[in-house]
Amino acid sequence: MERPGSSSTSAIGLAPRPAASRASPSVRISFSSPRPVRPATTACLCLTLYITFGPAARNFAVSRVSIQIRPPRSIPSRPAAFYTDTNNERGGYPMTRTNTAASPEEINARLYKHTDIHPALPGAGSVGKEDYEHYRSQGFIAVSGILDAEEVRLSSEEIMSIIFAAEPQAKVQFTRPQNELRDNGERELAVRKVYEFVNGNERLREMAHHPRILAIVERILGGKAKLVQDMALLKPPTGGGEKPWHQDMAYGPLAYHNAVVGVWIALDEAGLDNGCMHVIPRSQMSGAVPHYAVRDWQLCDEAVPVERDVAVPLAPGGALFFHGLLFHGTPNNTSLKRRRALQFHYALDTSAKLTPQEYKRMFTNELTGAEC
Repeated sequence: MERPGSSSTSAIGLAPRPAASRASPSVRISFSSPRPVRPATTACLCLTLYITFGPAARNFAVSRVSIQIRPPRSIPSRPAAFYTDTNNERGGYPMTRTNTAASPEEINARLYKHTDIHPALPGAGSVGKEDYEHYRSQGFIAVSGILDAEEVRLSSEEIMSIIFAAEPQAKVQFTRPQNELRDNGERELAVRKVYEFVNGNERLREMAHHPRILAIVERILGGKAKLVQDMALLKPPTGGGEKPWHQDMAYGPLAYHNAVVGVWIALDEAGLDNGCMHVIPRSQMSGAVPHYAVRDWQLCDEAVPVERDVAVPLAPGGALFFHGLLFHGTPNNTSLKRRRALQFHYALDTSAKLTPQEYKRMFTNELTGAEC
């Protein structure tokens, strides 16, 4: 049998085929497995018999058999590679993953309804007292022009150079084995995340400590900020996967006693069609909420009030500043456009990490034993 998606044929004679002076009648009979309940992940087996009858239908022969395995019509929204915890992202605790079969389009339609679109402020200089009050009550503000066009270009170049480097000075998360990637085009399409680059890249380190960013972050935190996480998040065209609804502080490196501030900076146009940020205003008021391994380390879909979803599209250089407990996520990129973004997290320089026991009680199902 050949690989899925192809067919193989062979001749199986049940009786000698008789000689005939005229064309013998024939019939084709096909058998298929029942229609799969979850077609996105279930293959279909099809068997076709080609039967030729002899004179007066006294004997017959199966002249050909065709067996075909039809591959799934779509793939799960995230490959298994996304569920490794090699970097202690979930606090290092064991967990199970639930297989899901909804298509990217179905997920986008069901979970990212965006009843409203939040406009970005025109620039860092326009952020006033009422905007910081909006952050405290709603959990976020968006600001255009945090990075200028040249800074966006340089940041993008540095991220791509890390992706294409034979020995990158950062960590790169791939969705496919690297030995399967034949060129830089395939390599870019297979990268989901680049992280821990500030210590090895001067330009990106400058971006992480940009005065326009730190001025807003420290005003929000009420004191001196320390950088606690740096990464670039990529959604390639037609294949950039969803980042399900979650709280950033549910990831081990960001589990601090004081709230962290996330800064998500668009390097490409981040729109409704290619995976811009979506937030649930005021959801940080829920405090720490247990997360589960479903399509990722995430909030249960049913626990997210998606009817309150607000989309935050951004032009290149625009940034979303958001509370570490704000519910947020990004849908699948089903467009023909790439979507790249920098993301930095900051905490008060005096803030300490949660203990493992505190983290488990706050962000896992240790107390409830419940599952999504």
